[in-house]
Amino acid sequence: MQRILKWEHTVFAARLRKECVNIVAAQKQAPTSCSLLVAILKWLGISAIAISTCFQSPALAIENDQTQPANAEPETTQPAEPIQPEEAAPAKSSEVEYWLKQAQYLLSRKQYNQALAAYEQAIALMPDSAPALTGKGIVLSELKRYDEAITFLQKAIDIKSDYSLAWFQQGMVFRQLNRNFEANQAFDKAIQSNSDWGNQSIETAWTYKGATLWKMGRKEEAIAAFDEALKLNSQLPLALYNRATALLQMGKYEDAVKDYERALQSKGFWGLDTGPTNAWYNRGIALEQLGKYDDALESYNRALRITPNHTKARQQLANLRRRLQR
Repeated sequence: MQRILKWEHTVFAARLRKECVNIVAAQKQAPTSCSLLVAILKWLGISAIAISTCFQSPALAIENDQTQPANAEPETTQPAEPIQPEEAAPAKSSEVEYWLKQAQYLLSRKQYNQALAAYEQAIALMPDSAPALTGKGIVLSELKRYDEAITFLQKAIDIKSDYSLAWFQQGMVFRQLNRNFEANQAFDKAIQSNSDWGNQSIETAWTYKGATLWKMGRKEEAIAAFDEALKLNSQLPLALYNRATALLQMGKYEDAVKDYERALQSKGFWGLDTGPTNAWYNRGIALEQLGKYDDALESYNRALRITPNHTKARQQLANLRRRLQR
């Protein structure tokens, strides 16, 4: 009986939230019209964090936008549709989908604690939801709670063994912990499964596999992994940058310059620790090694135009100028 009541409360609460969103969107009366609904949600036992999460949805994000197109017709409120009996499974699935969308939105806004609460709501409704468990693992990783992140990602993998996104994210967490052997294995699993990547991709997995192999001292295998990524997406800046940096460290300066230039011309994902500034700087290093000093000076200057406080580029530029003046 308690389980039935809990489910009925969950479904009823979901519908109340939906009506509240409709009121806000149609009447712009959130403070007054939603106060009673919030009180009812609290009476139903919905947590304060969950209620807060509800009111941060994308649908409510523009409620303070007062701009209207010229000659716009006034909006009218439609009467609420009568609630019809529904089977438990569809209602539960819809509620889980709602919380997953809320969590993804909050995660994209870097509101990690609220995103965590939203994923927990989804997991409470459907404990075997691989996307919810994976999402919670991603948020825990962002919060630097790495051991917990691994636990939840592994739960997702146990439920869905070919879930590439969960394997990929587990590899990323292992990289943070410098557990490179396990990271490499996780990336391999993600690539072999090649299913359900979410917002990631197989070429990104190949790129991070290459970066991991490089850290392990397996340089030729790292280059081969970058090559695989670029076979799939020849304009992926992250893969081009990583391969160029590997070639630079191996003393293959001309090849490194070519890859840096391709990376700078392409558009796409650079990664968290890379970007055009570092590409221009490293290109300058390679050109300097090739004796192309004027081109190297220009490359350092380009890096400083993007990031004026790039200390290494400024120092390298000053050092090269002093050498040329002797």
